[in-house]
Amino acid sequence: MKGIFGVAKKQVKPTKEWARRRNVVPVIIILAITMILAISYTLLSSEITTDGTTAQALLIDQLSITHPNKTFYWTTQELLSQSNLQLWYKEGIFNNVSFFRNLPSYNNKIIILRVHSAIDQEGNLAIFTGEKWDDNKARLNYLTDILAERIVKVRVEENSTPYFGITPDFIKWSMKGNFEDTTIIMMGCQGLTTRKAAEAFIEKGAKVYISWTGPVSSEHTDSATQHLLSQLFAEGRTVGEAVTSTNNEMGKDPFYGSSLAWYPEDEGNHIVKP
Repeated sequence: MKGIFGVAKKQVKPTKEWARRRNVVPVIIILAITMILAISYTLLSSEITTDGTTAQALLIDQLSITHPNKTFYWTTQELLSQSNLQLWYKEGIFNNVSFFRNLPSYNNKIIILRVHSAIDQEGNLAIFTGEKWDDNKARLNYLTDILAERIVKVRVEENSTPYFGITPDFIKWSMKGNFEDTTIIMMGCQGLTTRKAAEAFIEKGAKVYISWTGPVSSEHTDSATQHLLSQLFAEGRTVGEAVTSTNNEMGKDPFYGSSLAWYPEDEGNHIVKP
């Protein structure tokens, strides 16, 4: 998940007997209604409202563009629902710059960032949005933020598709409104290699920020985060207990050796509640 930034049925044929088989029609109608109800339930359960303001938890799944994992989404939704928490799910391309700019205004108490991220030589973390880089859009829509290095061009790998990325200064100065004791779970790489992103979220009103001390693979962050969520909500453990349990049970990332941590350190006794 390391990234790069700073680079400016078979078909039934009609027969003559059809008229004699009118009893088939009600069966088809019943099946159709059942399917519609099932699909409607799925949509309602995956996205509570259009703007998400009634959902206590928000899952931003930018990583679904390159590393889709629907099992993570369904497991997370099931886990949170058992704790009577509604989940708002935002997939891939829908997580554009505008969505991030208004992030505090959605009033979600728990924000899970399943995203790519990268860090520059000065320790500034860039969180990938799901919006592909476009030179015209950069010049016409985001020039002020780009000149202030609040928005940067980011890539997952050299020569891969570039995206708009947001930096700690974007969080502090370009996001509208303030968080209200929100818990931020940043699943991307290097979220706590330095504290700049964590400090930006806390200054913006978040209560606690949990992330990785270094690079992390998508497989490890998915499995570890599910364990973390289980500890926080199913078990009701404090932030410190949940993070420690996750590190002990899941271990460090097998490829990069990173582990979970939280900031501020004095919020280890905090219990996450909606």
